[in-house]
Amino acid sequence: MFYLVKAEITTPIAPDQIDPEKDINDVALGIVREALEGTVHPDFGYIIAILNGRTKTFGYITTQTPSIFFKVYVEMLVFKPENNEVVEGSVENAIETGVFVNLGFQDAFISINALGQDHFVYDIRTGELQGTRTQITIRRGDWIRGKLLPAATSIIVAEGARWSKTRITVRTPIRLDRVTGELRIRMSSREPGLGLLKVIFRNKVEST
Repeated sequence: MFYLVKAEITTPIAPDQIDPEKDINDVALGIVREALEGTVHPDFGYIIAILNGRTKTFGYITTQTPSIFFKVYVEMLVFKPENNEVVEGSVENAIETGVFVNLGFQDAFISINALGQDHFVYDIRTGELQGTRTQITIRRGDWIRGKLLPAATSIIVAEGARWSKTRITVRTPIRLDRVTGELRIRMSSREPGLGLLKVIFRNKVEST
């Protein structure tokens, strides 16, 4: 599910990045975007975009670094998979073990055993999956509806950096650390009402 998350982030700005002719809000927003967009946060999920941000009036300095620290209030668009959430997407690629479905910003994977009530065989010549019982063909560009399964997340934080505990939609300070990681999203389309949209619509028309 997509969320709008509001958070307070402590942002260090190097002295050479401060320019009287530039709005400090724009400078801070650029730093936050570079650090966080496209990363995976253990509590927020996948950070798609930093929509806007504003700083407090005054920054502060410490004895450890020449940077000036500002509290920046940001609004982020994030995606956090919810178990059993129903989503739709186009098939990006079909392989022997299943299909990858594009969710708009990242692909989810449906294993061949979770595609439906059929046995699917991969055709290496066409790059398609075909059901041996229903003769349904799954190929690139097909739209499919599925239910999200529990997602797996791997997080690697830069050495010496640490995220503080945060909660969605609550303004809570978090560190501005670049995090590399992976959000692995899995889906299932075995239940009634799920599967290829072309098949769902065809069955609906035939039943009327």
